Amino acid sequence: MKNLILALVLMLPVVLQANCIDEHKALIDVLKCMEVKQNTQQQAIQKLKQENAQLKQQVNNLQKTHQTLTQKYANLEKKIEIIETQGVQYAKKAGVAEMLKARNHSHFLRFHYVDDGNHDVFELWRSDNTWHKTIKVESASRIK
Repeated sequence: MKNLILALVLMLPVVLQANCIDEHKALIDVLKCMEVKQNTQQQAIQKLKQENAQLKQQVNNLQKTHQTLTQKYANLEKKIEIIETQGVQYAKKAGVAEMLKARNHSHFLRFHYVDDGNHDVFELWRSDNTWHKTIKVESASRIK
């Protein structure tokens, strides 16, 4: 029995050393796996940062487009206000008068053509999307 205990005591350092070597190799493998995982995560983070930068650029472009459209809308509102509040002469000066409001928002007048008798012919547009030749101007003092 003493021999068996002695043999076990003598083999114990060898077994422990072999176990330590195996554990050391296992730890090295674990560290390599963790390093690969960390590299993969860093690459994913870099990709997300690039996508974030692209999205920020798109947001900036959309904000610029929004500002431009807002300015154009404001200019259009000003032109409409000129037509509605200050009358035809100012609208002609602004270059925005194509048609004149007749009796309500369902009727508008516009110049159509000059006929063979050198008369100006105006048309009436109705909200049912039809045009009617209604006014013929022979002179400044006579309107039919």
